[in-house]
Amino acid sequence: MRALLLRLLRIPASPAPPTGDDASLVVFRSSPRLLQYSYLVWGVSQFSALFGIALSLVIFGDLAAVGDYLPDQFLSVLEKSPLRFVRGLITPLLALLTRLETLALLIFALQLVTTGLLVKLRWETRWYMVTDTAVRIREGLFHLREQTLTIAKIQNLKVTQGPLQRLFGISDLEIQTAGGGSTAGEEESQKHKAHVGRFRGIDDVETLRNRLRRSLSVKAETGLNDPEQAAPVVVDAGELPAAARELLAESRRLRQTLETR
Repeated sequence: MRALLLRLLRIPASPAPPTGDDASLVVFRSSPRLLQYSYLVWGVSQFSALFGIALSLVIFGDLAAVGDYLPDQFLSVLEKSPLRFVRGLITPLLALLTRLETLALLIFALQLVTTGLLVKLRWETRWYMVTDTAVRIREGLFHLREQTLTIAKIQNLKVTQGPLQRLFGISDLEIQTAGGGSTAGEEESQKHKAHVGRFRGIDDVETLRNRLRRSLSVKAETGLNDPEQAAPVVVDAGELPAAARELLAESRRLRQTLETR
């Protein structure tokens, strides 16, 4: 079934690495403890669904038992009343409820196997790639999401850890960027919304955060932290009006004065 699901979902084996030095490329997955955490959440949801099915079976069983104990007097009175058509519905309705009990159990067993396998596949198909200049995150099964964030645009690195995550020893790292990242499969008008990337279920989140901080500080020291910074534009003074030429000349004299000091 695993091979069938992968073939139906058409999930590529692995994403292409982001831009950056090949020697700096690090490829990793979420922690195996994230898979255990996901199975715990999945198990709680399955138990709740099973409890609901069991409760409905008890109710349906009680309704079916009522049909075996309906007195003949009641049925004869019902036959003479304006609601006599109800009698014709009682027997097939009770038979339908009995069949629904078996159908509900079969559906639950089928989804139990399928959703349990999807939990494992969702963990296996989540990829994280980090270079000295960019980050690439791929996750999702039915809706594959591949997001690339530029390290030079990172504004904030936020670590989150819930009570259950603390119990399993895993954390999430949230990356907030200035202009967002590009996300494969999204419309051009929605790209501005991709401002946040998340590393989910990381073992040593501090090591990852420190690595990104070092790369960010290197970009800041080398002057590459602002990719939108443009070179100064040189304007020919002969193309400007007289007032603008005087202003340009005055600003140049002021600059020369400051440089001599």
